[in-house]
Amino acid sequence: MTRLPLFGAAFVAALMTSVVASEALAQAAAPATPAPMMIKRTADGRPDLTGTWGMPMPAFFAPSKDAAGNICILACKPGDLGDRRSGIFGVNIKGEAPPPRPPPRDFPKYKPDLVAKVQQLEKTQVTTDPALRCQNPGLPRIGSPDKIMQNGDQVVFLYDDLNGSFWRIIPTDGRGHRADVDPNPLGDSAGRWEGDTLVVETNNFTEESWLTDNGAFHTATMTVVERLTPTPEGLRYEVIVNDPAVLVEPWKRQRVLSPMTVDLQQPSPCVEQSLPNLVSNEFYHDNPR
Repeated sequence: MTRLPLFGAAFVAALMTSVVASEALAQAAAPATPAPMMIKRTADGRPDLTGTWGMPMPAFFAPSKDAAGNICILACKPGDLGDRRSGIFGVNIKGEAPPPRPPPRDFPKYKPDLVAKVQQLEKTQVTTDPALRCQNPGLPRIGSPDKIMQNGDQVVFLYDDLNGSFWRIIPTDGRGHRADVDPNPLGDSAGRWEGDTLVVETNNFTEESWLTDNGAFHTATMTVVERLTPTPEGLRYEVIVNDPAVLVEPWKRQRVLSPMTVDLQQPSPCVEQSLPNLVSNEFYHDNPR
């Protein structure tokens, strides 16, 4: 996996010896009910989305071990990471490969004649997934912004991704989409306010990126609509993908983000080190974005 060291025997051994303590720590670190979030506003009365945002860590990092000896260190409970499969970086204390997992929850619904293509891309994900070779993960796969900077006529989304730092500049002063930019994995965005909700519409994509793991390809004509709404529970982030050329219906994802106290820092460069050591096409972990 890019930007992650190869998981060798030393890592597995260390994980097995510490899983009991990790489970106890995870239980002790169970998050308390968060206090309602104060909704800040700018001078013109708009919600101020400026800040660093993310998912609460205890729900994300909760190591566990099941009765069969399978160890999970991230997103071990159903629903921890929305539409992702349960269990990331799974290993078995007996050194065996994890058993086959069920299909991902909330996966995009493809047209019947394209399901075989998705299945083939999933089967060969290790060699065909652009995000596994340090490339831009694209929208919406990159997820919600890790930091937002806002002024009167634009917002800036900053991302600290597994593959490096990425950014988007989104006008909110009524300007439409630009005609002088090349297609790219993050597209071209234009924003507007609908009450307290920031609505961002994005088009002008390339086809290289995926919507999510497991072969979820898209076309260059897809459009993406994001909605960011501050609530007392946190910043609600919703994304809807429209790609009628390949999808039966729009694909929707949603999560609630919490304000983070630790700011972003420059990430380490993404250097591909796994593919030269590839011995099979088996792919046992999801992308923890």
